[in-house]
This record gives sequence, structure tokens and C-alpha cells, in this order.
Amino acid sequence: MKKVLIWILTAANLVCGLVVYNHYHTARLMAESLTELQQRVFLKLSEEPQQLLYGEGSWDCRQLVEDYGGDELSFDLAQIDLTQLGEHVVNVTVSSTDEYGQTCSASGSVTVSVIDATAPVISLKNETVSMIAGGEFDPSANIVSVSDDVDGSLTLSEKLMPGTYTLSSQVNSMKVGTYQVTVEAMDRQGNTESLSYKVSIRSASNYRNPAYKGEKLTKKRGTVNGPSGKETYYNLKMDGVIRIMRRMGNNDPYWIREDGCKMLGDYIMVAANLEIRPRGTLVLTSLGMGIVCDTGAFAHRNVYQLDIAVDW
Repeated sequence: MKKVLIWILTAANLVCGLVVYNHYHTARLMAESLTELQQRVFLKLSEEPQQLLYGEGSWDCRQLVEDYGGDELSFDLAQIDLTQLGEHVVNVTVSSTDEYGQTCSASGSVTVSVIDATAPVISLKNETVSMIAGGEFDPSANIVSVSDDVDGSLTLSEKLMPGTYTLSSQVNSMKVGTYQVTVEAMDRQGNTESLSYKVSIRSASNYRNPAYKGEKLTKKRGTVNGPSGKETYYNLKMDGVIRIMRRMGNNDPYWIREDGCKMLGDYIMVAANLEIRPRGTLVLTSLGMGIVCDTGAFAHRNVYQLDIAVDW
């Protein structure tokens, strides 16, 4: 009986020793496996600033990973929507699990910015606008659109501010010449664009009375004997004179010819003795065909004298 008991105790000790040994051995193997796992799992993300241009489509966040070791790579944001301006934080994790169920991971994050660096687009109907002198000029009439790929249509403003555009025009539609209109635009991100177009104000008539070979009235000369008598010139505001002609039914445009003659339609505006030459009378001058629109004290001293309206 005593021998049996001794045998049982010996066997039990052997079993316990074996269990302890196996446990110790397994723990050592697990520790070695974990160490190997930790050495194998790593993550290297791009350290360069990540700025993407606004546009259609998306951007794959895998491009942020320069190198990694591990079995499973995961992102909390797999794609960057390029239509969403601003900063986007991308969290990346790589992990592996060994045969003992032990898991090791490495993680990091990168901030990706979607920016608008594209200037607004200004579209014009024509690069050059040509019109007859005397008409009304609207600088916005030549603009098709002023828009931005992010902000859409921009708003016309007197002062250039984010989300607006301005028009700068020195056009004098009453005077023959070449002028320029400039459009400046700014989107809400501060990107700017400018575009100019030319405006050519041309003469309504090139009539110069080629049959007349005598002296022509100039600012320097001051007085000449023209084809219809003595000629002088004056430079006054024509608003009142034009109102009178309008009441008489004349609706021809008022404008200023390239040589400075003030015009009503195709005719130079002149003052004359209204008893001899009533308003509306066409009369030859040294500078072309005139139309009587006004009078003055001179007309009583010389009933055939003409006073030509100019911008001298």
C-alpha cells in the first residue's frame, strides 16, 4: 500500500512538472513570437505637406503610405473627395496577428488639405467691340460670364472683394477713338484673374466735302472763310441745344468726331442766323456737312456766319 502511494505521488509530481515546463515553454515561445511581431510591424507615412487641388473625383489615401510591415493595412478615410475644400485628417493603421492570437499594430495620421488654387474664368463675347459714336455703351454687354469652379458665378461689384468682379471702363461713346475695358475677378479663396478688351468708337460718317479745296477751320486758325461764309468755333455744353432738336423730332445720336467736331448723326452741329437758316437746315462747312442747331449774338452782325460746335 505504501509503495502504491509513493508511486502515485511520484507520478503526480512528474505531471505537475511537465505542466509547468509546457507552460513555461509556451510562454517563452509567445514572448519570442511577440518580439518578432513587434519588429516586423511598422508604418512609415509621408512627411511632405499634402495639398490637393480642388476638382472632380477622389484621391486614394494609400498614396500617403511610403512603407509598412504587417498583414493588414486600414484607413479610417480611404478616399479624399476633391470637391470638399479644407483639411481632412487620415488615420492609418497596420497590424498583424501571430499563431498565438497576439496582435501588434502601428498607426499614424496625416492631414490632407484640399485647396482652391484656380483663378476665376472670364469669358467675353468679343475681344474687340466696335460701335458707332453717339450710342450708349454698356461694358457688361460684352461679358458672357465671370465664374469660378468652386464658387460658381461671381457678382458684379464696385470694389473688388472675394466672390466678386469689377469693370473698369474709360469709354467715351460720344467721341471717336479706341478705349479699353478691364474685367477683374476674385474668388472666395482670393485667386484673381483679369482680362481686357478694346472698344473702338468709330465715326458715323466720313463725309468731308471733298469738293471744297479752301481753308479748313482749326483751333489754331480760329476763323476761316468757308464754303458758306465766315466760320468760327465754340465749345459749350450741348445739352440744351440737343433737347431743342429732340423736341423738333431729331433723334440722331450726339457724338464727337475724331477731329473734335460735335455731331448730330452724320452732321456737324453749327450755330447760324435762324431767320436765314432755320434749325435743321443742312449747310456746307469747311469741315463737312453741318446742321443748324443753335444761334448766337454773332448772327446779327454777320447773318451768313457759322459758329461750329467743337470739343477744342
